[in-house]
Amino acid sequence: MLVMSNELFASYAQQVIQQLESEGKKQILHYSYSIYQFGEGCHWHPNVKEHQRFASDILHVISQSGLQLFSASI
Repeated sequence: MLVMSNELFASYAQQVIQQLESEGKKQILHYSYSIYQFGEGCHWHPNVKEHQRFASDILHVISQSGLQLFSASI
């Protein structure tokens, strides 16, 4: 499971992770990023290029973690 947060929500993410772990959930990965790494879009929102870099970073973190990826159909 991947939990993502930025510096504004890091404490909340930690609370979520602690709750999940107390429920016996395993393989929880916390990906923390800075909202200040974006800036080319409007009002701190990433533009397309920044979204692509963000996605690449997340995939790298997941692949290094050993977590198994899966897809779900809705």
